[in-house]
Amino acid sequence: MQGYLLEVLFPTGWRRSGNILWRFAEAEVAARAAIAEDEARAVRVLPVRVLRTSVLELTGEHAGEPA
Repeated sequence: MQGYLLEVLFPTGWRRSGNILWRFAEAEVAARAAIAEDEARAVRVLPVRVLRTSVLELTGEHAGEPA
């Protein structure tokens, strides 16, 4: 699965957003809006890949029943 993060250039340097955008078109719209509204000097769209395998899986017990 592919996602996208915005990396925004502020006067103090580049910072990555915490929001993952799941469609490239949404990432492009958000990047253009940040520039148009003078919220950023520049914006990069970075690809994020989400793998099917987990790095951690936790289960719990509910009302004394095993998960």
